[in-house]
Amino acid sequence: RDTSFIDTSIDLVMSKMKYPEQVKIYKGYFPDTIPPEEKQFAFVSLDADIYPPMLAGLKYFYPRLSEGGYIMAHDYNNVNLRESIHRVVADFEKEFGHIVKIPIADLNGTIIISK
Repeated sequence: RDTSFIDTSIDLVMSKMKYPEQVKIYKGYFPDTIPPEEKQFAFVSLDADIYPPMLAGLKYFYPRLSEGGYIMAHDYNNVNLRESIHRVVADFEKEFGHIVKIPIADLNGTIIISK
């Protein structure tokens, strides 16, 4: 069992937000935490590390992404998770068509998906 984030809480995360009143966190396993109301998103951060919720996240958020919006997909080029997250994005593109992917030079190989 990975205990890397055992000391993480919503309060801790929110304490690091510059504008916490503009942040909404849905805690839980995605897609079980999808809000019932229909929403549009300008910025989404996906960091699921495993195939099913990462793919569900892309399928849910990308169609609801505003024009010019971004999805930050964590671990796309992470050597430990590369195959899994690359496969998620490739499978997503098979269904939705080519998407714009912008690599970010961070420790975990994040990409930005732009609409």
